[in-house]
Formats: sequence, structure tokens, C-alpha cells
Amino acid sequence: MNMSMNMNMSSAGNSNSNSAVQDELKVLDERASEAYSLGVYEDALESYRERVELATANGQPDEVASSHKSMGLILHDKGEWEASLNELEQALRIQMKLQSTSASASGSASGSGSGSGSGSGSADMQKQKQNQNDGPFQLNIANTHTNMAEVYRAMDNLEIALQHLQEAMAIQKVHAPDTLLLAETYNSIGTIFGQVDNYKMALDYHTPCCEIRMQLCPNTLLASCSASNIGLILYKMGKLESALYYLQNALSLEEQFIPNSLDLADSYSNVGEVLFKMKRFPEALLKFQQALALKETVSPNSLDVAKTNADLGWVYLQMNQPSQAQKCLEEAIDLEEHFIPDSEELAQTYGNLIASLHQQGLPYSQYEEKMESIIQMNSVKEEMLKG
Repeated sequence: MNMSMNMNMSSAGNSNSNSAVQDELKVLDERASEAYSLGVYEDALESYRERVELATANGQPDEVASSHKSMGLILHDKGEWEASLNELEQALRIQMKLQSTSASASGSASGSGSGSGSGSGSADMQKQKQNQNDGPFQLNIANTHTNMAEVYRAMDNLEIALQHLQEAMAIQKVHAPDTLLLAETYNSIGTIFGQVDNYKMALDYHTPCCEIRMQLCPNTLLASCSASNIGLILYKMGKLESALYYLQNALSLEEQFIPNSLDLADSYSNVGEVLFKMKRFPEALLKFQQALALKETVSPNSLDVAKTNADLGWVYLQMNQPSQAQKCLEEAIDLEEHFIPDSEELAQTYGNLIASLHQQGLPYSQYEEKMESIIQMNSVKEEMLKG
């Protein structure tokens, strides 16, 4: 009887102790979150370090992993890539160990019931139930892989970033199929392939991303983003009709949701470039004019305005309207000389201005000298870099 009483008292004591630990972990988490929201990153990191020590001392590896992961994300925001990776790797190691332990325990439980005569149907149901229970934990591992991929992308290590994204994708396909979460991973993988000019692979991932988004959230900016990504890839692949279809779909959504924005202006320009390539010059002209009107409103006297004026000048040249081309190109040059002096873009704009003046029978030698000077300067720079 006394033994029973002692056991009950001990159990109550452990329960109270665990409750106190959980309360303290929660306080530290809230303190860290508040510091992070205020931009006081060092205080947030210190709270999470205390949280790691407390969770470690009380045998709570899941909380240790969570704290390492949070520190990794903060260090990512600070641009401390190596330190961020170190924390995220620690989190992932703990998560993988917990996964292994859980899988072993599940296997033992399944094995212990193998002689009960319940049959394969019962085993399949048990496995399905286990997969459902493991879902949130597995998705947390996938999220850590995604976080690590973001750090590697920031470090321009695209190969390792891709490996982590593919690990995340494999998990999400099982535990979160046909979800926006999986779509975002497809999008990230497609973006990396686009960065390395592997357009076929980029398309292979952006396409299912777009399909999921169109199914789950049509008529949204997410759907617009996917359509735009596919359109730009198709444009680079030379598939102009298909590119135009997707880019126009993206544009129509952006006109609804983000009017008077630079993103919308860029979409006008994207459509204009495709139409220009298709030699549909009047339609291209209209899109570039719409882009310019927005950019002059949202970001006047900017490099964006200069680029669109240069695009307009080039279109006017193809339409045999050299005086209109001259006006746009001179406005582009005024801004380019300020923002990107001695650049190849400026030399190209000078070249187009010279063409417009030549068509009108006007002098252009001063611009020719400037263009040649820039070309020669860039040539010398290239030789120096090679040496």
C-alpha cells in the first residue's frame, strides 16, 4: 500500500515537472518570437539557445530540433549562410533520427501482431494509419529540406539546393499530393532549372505547379505567376504562340489584382517582346506604351523607364517611323547615361539612335564616337578579365 502511494506521488511529481518544462519552453518561444518580430535577432537567438539547453536537459529532441530550425531561419534572414546551414543541419539530423526511431517502433508493433491471424488487409490498414500519423512529422522534415535549399540558393550552390528540394518533393508527393505546398516546391525546382538554362526541365516542373494552382486557386496572383513562368520559358525556347497564350493569361489576372504596379508593367513588356518577335509590331507597340505609362507613374526617371523607351524606339524603327524612334531613344539614353554609363545596353541604344538619325538624313557622328568608345572600353575590360 505504501509502495502504491509512493508510485502515485512520483507520477504526479513527474507530471508537474513536465508541465513546468513545457511552460518554460513556451515562454522562451514567445520571447524569441517577439524579439524576432521587432528585428532584435540576437535576443531571439539567445532565447532559442536557452530553449535548446532546456529541451536537451529534459529529453525533448523534437523541441531541440524545432529551436535549431528557428535559429537557422533567423540566421538566414541575417545573411549568415554557413551558420544558418549549421543550425538547419542539426535540426534535420534530429528529425531523421526521430523518424528512424518511429519507423522501428512501428515495425515492432506490426511484427508483434503478425500472428494474430488478422491477415494482410489488417496490415495494410495499419500501414495506412501509420502513414497518416507520420504525415505532419514527414512534412516538417520536407520543410527543413526546403529551408536548407533556400540557403544553398542564396549561396549560389544550385546543385545542392536542387537535391534538398527533390527530397522535399518526394515526401510531399506522398503526404501532401496535389497541394499548394507541393506546387511551391515544383516552382522552386523549375526556377533553378531555368537559372541554369535547362528550359525543358524547367517546363517539366513549372507545368504541374501551374496545373495545381489553376485547380486550387484559379484567378489569383499565384496562378498568374505560374502562367508567367511558363510563358517566359516557352519564349526562351522559341515557342512564341504558346508563350503568348500563357503571358496573356498572366497579364489578364494581374490587370485585375495589381493595377498600377511595376509587375503589371513588366507583364506588358513581356507580352510586347513576344509580339515583337512575331513581327506583330503595332500590337507590340501598344503593350510597350502601356508598360511605359505605368512605369512613368510608378517609377519615373528610372532604369525601367529607360529600358521601355529603348524597346519602343526599336519597335518604331521596325515600323519605319524614325522620328518617333529618335524621341524614345534619346529619352532612354538620358537615363541610361545616368544609371548604366559605359554599358553594352547604352552602346546598343546609341546604335539604334544612329539608325534612326541615318534614316532621317540627320548627322550622327557624335553618337557614333560615343558608341565606339563604350565598345572599345568593354573590349579592354574583357581582355583584362581573361588575362
